[in-house]
Amino acid sequence: MSILTITLPGLEVLGRPLDGSPPDGVYLGPDGFEGWDDTPDMRRETVQRVAAAGDFDATGYADARVVSLSGLIVSPSEARTQYWTERLTGVLSGGTTEKITVRRNGTVRFASGGLVKTKVVTRARARHVADWQMQLWFPNPFKYGDENHVQSDDVGFAVVSHYGNAAASPLLVVTGSAPGWDVAARGMRVSVTRALQPGQKHVYDLRTGLLTINGSPAPAGSLDEADTWTVPAGDAIGHRLQVGSGTGTLDVYTPDTYI
Repeated sequence: MSILTITLPGLEVLGRPLDGSPPDGVYLGPDGFEGWDDTPDMRRETVQRVAAAGDFDATGYADARVVSLSGLIVSPSEARTQYWTERLTGVLSGGTTEKITVRRNGTVRFASGGLVKTKVVTRARARHVADWQMQLWFPNPFKYGDENHVQSDDVGFAVVSHYGNAAASPLLVVTGSAPGWDVAARGMRVSVTRALQPGQKHVYDLRTGLLTINGSPAPAGSLDEADTWTVPAGDAIGHRLQVGSGTGTLDVYTPDTYI
């Protein structure tokens, strides 16, 4: 198995004992990691064509991702295995979604997931060994890797791309001094009427359409236009910042995004 480590909140699950040391921890089985590499089912509204073959075309959206983990808890003693069992059954037991990271073959991917269920069964004739299963639910099915940063040039232009295999939603970060600003790309635009003060940071999230100023939500009426767009995999999209009579710099942060 190529998995090296799955980092859960408060626990690392290993593909094998580290450096050939005696087993003491929570380990994946040979087929103990399912659903992470699969494309989730695509859902769409389907309407049959009247007196014609097929359906009307409709955009599809990926369902939430479900990942199944399973393997062994192995340690030198029954008491130590009980310790690892309690560590495992406490993971995500508060019902929240948290960051889960997978490290494999020199790559790092992460996503936000929550617990569906955990099951642990101690072996009757070898009580230092237990079989375990866990199912995780990722409401946002996309996985993320490195973040790509590009800054606008002297005329406010920035070319944005990433190395994932799915469409990515960048963060637009604008600094400077201007009565307002806008960024345009792919025929769409975000236009901010709130003045940009020196030392302030305006951040527009292209996934949510939310504008924040120094980390706080912008007051109502700060946006004149609030389009959202994505950067497709394998493509480069030009973004242009305009600040009118002021000065400004655009920084674009785009995560490698995977499905």
